[in-house]
Order: sequence, then structure tokens, then C-alpha cells
Amino acid sequence: MINHKGFSAVIVLLSILVLTAIGFTGYYVWNTQQEDDQLNAANQQSATLVSQEPTNTNNSPVDTQKYLVINEWGVKIPTPDADKATYTYYKSPSGTEYQGLIDIEFDSYVTLLAKNDVLTDKNCSNLGVVMYRSTEKPKDEAWTYKKVGNYYFTVTGSPSICSENAQDEDLRKSLISVFMPENVILAQ
Repeated sequence: MINHKGFSAVIVLLSILVLTAIGFTGYYVWNTQQEDDQLNAANQQSATLVSQEPTNTNNSPVDTQKYLVINEWGVKIPTPDADKATYTYYKSPSGTEYQGLIDIEFDSYVTLLAKNDVLTDKNCSNLGVVMYRSTEKPKDEAWTYKKVGNYYFTVTGSPSICSENAQDEDLRKSLISVFMPENVILAQ
């Protein structure tokens, strides 16, 4: 007689090994995707719109100021178009990086964006300007900067006409005009 019991055990063991390998591979792919999603979510933060409304005690008109709030830095920039703006935040993986263009070491920067849902031309959301945050002031005094708290803020970029739509371009000009170091204030 032929003994088939040993052969069955080998098939069962091979099946378990194959299923285990498939399971570990699936888990690895799923876990890697989760980490990538979390990293992307951390790097692509939406701007927060904050409206400051002073208490009106004497029935006089109240001015309401809107701000583009950069949450990661704890600062804000006043703009009437804050509800149409956002940004992408980038943190230096090493803690500081050197930007040769402005001769400064920075720990992070943000790119200014117009929200796609307010633009006719969806390809024009990147406004072509970048704000850097650094613990040191730029070495070249030609650069405009402002110290807020313990950090220096400076802006670079080369915005250009992107859309043939006049409303898109007006919004771009409005947002770029206020995205300047002199307008950065601490968020309260």
C-alpha cells in the first residue's frame, strides 16, 4: 500500500505558507499606503479662514477682517479673499534646508494657492509665490523680511499671467499682493 498521509501534510503546509505569504504581502501594501496617505495629508494642509469680529458696544459699524491662517506656523495674513485662498505646507525633512536663491536656511515653507472651486481655469491655482520661515534673517539685505515671534519670514517667486479669464487674474493679483512678509502677524 502507498502511504498518502505524508503527501497530504506537505500540501497542507505549502498551502499555509502560500496563504501566509499572501497575507503578509497584502498587509505590507496596505500599511505602506496608509503611511503615504498620512504623509500626504500632513504635507497638504488647507488654510483656515478666521473672521475677527470685535465686540460692538456703541452701535457703530464693525469692520470684519478675514485672514489666511497658516496653522503650522501660528501666523496669519489679512486678506479680503481669505475664503478663496489656501496653501501647501512643506517641512524640511532634516529640520533645516538651505535655499541658495535667498541665501537662507529655513525649516519650512508654504506655497500660496487659489482654491480650485473659485477659479475658471483650474490649472492656475498655484500662484507662483513661496513664503519661507527661518530662525535667521536673510544675509542679503536686499530681501524683504519680517521677524514675527522667533522666526523670520521672506517671500520669493515669479508669478506670471496664467489665465485669460480676467476674474481669475484679478484674484491672483489680490492674493499675491498681500502674501508679503510685512503682512505676517501672530495668530491669536
